[in-house]
Amino acid sequence: MKEQFQYNQTIEQPSILDRWTTEQLPQQYQENALILERTGLLDKYQVEDEKLKPLGIKMSKMGVINFAMDEVPDNNGYEPSSAKATARRVEYFPFPTEAQIRAELMGSKKELYETKMKQGFTRIQITPIIPLKKQIKALEQVALKHKDKLFIAKKDKDEETITQELDQNQPVWIWGEGYGANHDADLTGDLIYYPQQFNKENHQGLTKKELLQQSLNTPFPGYIIELKQADPKISRKGTSQPIHNRAQFETNKSSEDSLEDLKTKEEYQGENFTTIDSEIVSAIINLEKNQGILRDWQNQNDAACFVAGTYFKCRGYVAFFGWNRVARRFWLSRFNSDLSDSDGGVCASARLG
Repeated sequence: MKEQFQYNQTIEQPSILDRWTTEQLPQQYQENALILERTGLLDKYQVEDEKLKPLGIKMSKMGVINFAMDEVPDNNGYEPSSAKATARRVEYFPFPTEAQIRAELMGSKKELYETKMKQGFTRIQITPIIPLKKQIKALEQVALKHKDKLFIAKKDKDEETITQELDQNQPVWIWGEGYGANHDADLTGDLIYYPQQFNKENHQGLTKKELLQQSLNTPFPGYIIELKQADPKISRKGTSQPIHNRAQFETNKSSEDSLEDLKTKEEYQGENFTTIDSEIVSAIINLEKNQGILRDWQNQNDAACFVAGTYFKCRGYVAFFGWNRVARRFWLSRFNSDLSDSDGGVCASARLG
């Protein structure tokens, strides 16, 4: 009599993060790279290849200019605490590769990124650490490029349809007192990134130069890479559902109360509030992908953003970013950190590295 054996073979299914890195990362990475390049947020620079050097041939690559430091550790190969990292002038920070991003996602923090994926953070965004005025200029140019999409049709008192078009003379309104006449508050140190408190004397945040310096200790020097929720819009109060036990940030809650939740509740582990740089790049990407206007506070499916990841230390305000239908332009403004409003809310993301 033959013995028959039965095997219960369990085939391990790929995780949501495994599937995403295979199915979604390549396309999203390419979209980020192409949009940043064509909107002027990346710079071309020349590099020499040893094989081509005798022929006098240089190759062009994309990256961002080192705007802040004379000498930085040459860690483009990213070897933390390595004696090989020597101080020298680095002119450009190369654009991160898809392989570098994949390696970070699958590395020591894989469990955290897996959790964020389950909570809906399935959209990647690459934001270069560059002067804010360069990002503002890119937003202005992209708004003008897509001016045919930046209009609204509405009915007047006689029920006749009228249209309001983009303000082409000033497509982006900027609070000059805070951002500075030359839009350089980020470079002067007046604008603080990732504050831990909304306190002028003890914000515990970073200047942009310090943010760039901090990025040298990540696999992505010169860049902030974030996982964001698939739907970039901010939910109105009482309209969202928790995703994987994570309550969504909604309108009608102050930046201060939201920061307390971010710091104390387990469901927000590994998250930061987005910065004004990140918000601008999000708006640019949305327009370039023909996905509409972000932060339209007169649209009940979205809201303006209290940009709690950026703080005016001298004046005690959080930054504000939104689309103003009446004025027909984007607004870069500010509000008190204790303000709650039905048309505004915070937005969080998970930073890589």
